[in-house]
Amino acid sequence: MANPVAAGLVAHGKSWPGLRARWPQVRKPVARPSFFRDVGPMPAYATLELVRPPGFAGISEELLDEILCNGIERREQYHRDVMRDQGRKFLGRRGVLAQSVWDSPRTHEPRRTLSPRVAEKNKWRHIEALNRLRQFLERYRKAYALFRAGFRDVVFPAGTYQLRRTAGVNCMPN
Repeated sequence: MANPVAAGLVAHGKSWPGLRARWPQVRKPVARPSFFRDVGPMPAYATLELVRPPGFAGISEELLDEILCNGIERREQYHRDVMRDQGRKFLGRRGVLAQSVWDSPRTHEPRRTLSPRVAEKNKWRHIEALNRLRQFLERYRKAYALFRAGFRDVVFPAGTYQLRRTAGVNCMPN
């Protein structure tokens, strides 16, 4: 419930345009968003129901509400302090509502310099690992193309996991 504050959208969660739940709350039907397909797996309505967290069985509804609200307020205050320390301002309720759901950021975050598949700080070992990965992928793609073409005796490179588990393909030993 503190996410809108953490994201720098509103200074207080109660300002967030949407559900601001309190404890206790009865079951609430929620309509499928208009940007979902009319025909599909998503039902037209879903029921939102807050359930009592484990470990709070012996306390009253009022005390549980107070505990949750105090926890949310502390978390929101933490995020307000972070925003203040960084010299940032909240967008605000009007700013949130003025945005189009089709908007996207105008700036791009810089991409990583390391491959997410290979994490190695040493430059030369990193290059070697990328080369081994490239060779594996080349062999795997060739074997997979043959396998899809109907050749079931093709041998996949060592390190092939999912196809070995699900389809029982032959793999080179490690």
